[in-house]
Amino acid sequence: MGRILSLLFILSLVSIAGAVQINEMNIVSQIREEYVHMSVEIKYNLTVGRTDYFVLAPVTDVHVYDENNSELVCKLKERDIGTLILCEGVSLKKVRFEFNAYELVKKQGKINHFSYPFSIRDPTEEFSLVVKLPIGAMIVEQEKLNQSGMKPYSPEDATRGSDGRCIYLSWHKLKPRLGTTFDVSIFFERAELPKSPTTLLVAIVFLLLAVIFFLSRKKSYDVILPVLTKEERDVVSLLLASGKKQMDQREIVRKIDMSKSKVSRIIKNLEQRGIVKRIRLGRTNKVKLLERVTRKNE
Repeated sequence: MGRILSLLFILSLVSIAGAVQINEMNIVSQIREEYVHMSVEIKYNLTVGRTDYFVLAPVTDVHVYDENNSELVCKLKERDIGTLILCEGVSLKKVRFEFNAYELVKKQGKINHFSYPFSIRDPTEEFSLVVKLPIGAMIVEQEKLNQSGMKPYSPEDATRGSDGRCIYLSWHKLKPRLGTTFDVSIFFERAELPKSPTTLLVAIVFLLLAVIFFLSRKKSYDVILPVLTKEERDVVSLLLASGKKQMDQREIVRKIDMSKSKVSRIIKNLEQRGIVKRIRLGRTNKVKLLERVTRKNE
């Protein structure tokens, strides 16, 4: 019943300005020891004079920024089921809400359980969500949850990855249906060190080899960066910073703040020089940094 009432309240906040839609909503949730830090970025199709975000949890350290990274003066309205962050008298097309949310992680012995319903309450073209685990945490294996009937995480169509420090799960949806709720659930635990001295030694050796490989690769990539234009360096540096040396082309456009056509031209030039490769996936491209780029430029 509580979940139904929560959904009805959120839907009651839907903007009555029918022409206003959300082009993109990007949410990053970083699970920490005592709270979950959330960053919610919303890009509208039109300039709006009012924006808000409802959080189904108590919140602290709330900051809201416009497209110029100027902090806005907003109100907090506490409800029985959460907190409304309301910004009125504004003029913007892009807004970012930053805050710490509490009571979203429950501890069950050594296993932690994060859960939160992310709702689509406005017409939205593109929705992306990333949930990062604490440093040193890993997703629980299915065997440990068999008796409960739960899955290690849901929705199960998540992409698993790592940014080099944290394991994360991500979801990406195009034109999600209005009123849809993504009930995210993740079971995680602290990674345990191997108890056997031999196993520990092997793990250390592999870690050292991985570090040496990473540093040697980084040095090789640094050789080609000076010969690129500033815009090309921005793209290559962004790919280097990503865990898998590849990114969705739309994500590149968002992060380096250039037009789609300009980014497309830069990537095409890099592809012609054998530095990146575009992989067509549905309506977009994956841009991948080629392994052989170091050999071509040495």
